[in-house]
Amino acid sequence: VFYMSLWTNIYSTVQLCSFGRYWEASVLVTLAAVVVTVVVILIIDRCQRKINMNTDVRLAAVNEIFIKHGLMLGITDALDGPHNILQLWFVHFSSERCLQSLSAHIMDLQRTR
Repeated sequence: VFYMSLWTNIYSTVQLCSFGRYWEASVLVTLAAVVVTVVVILIIDRCQRKINMNTDVRLAAVNEIFIKHGLMLGITDALDGPHNILQLWFVHFSSERCLQSLSAHIMDLQRTR
């Protein structure tokens, strides 16, 4: 919705202020509006990626500490109407079975070489 509104506003403003009747001007304005819209999308995507990467790195650091105590921390993003709500989840587990399975798999891989 935001991108369509941006595109329409740029297109309408340039269309009304400068070139009223020429179809070539309409094509140029349309291309300019599309370029601006794509740039805005890429900027927002890049910022969002940085936010997610920082969250993942911090979550991994916290889980390195918690895993020694048999806990893991998880984050979910739930949508409640127009708002996003982050939820933290603590999961208690035993890693012994995972370690045994991983060790057995590594031993099998070493034997087959």
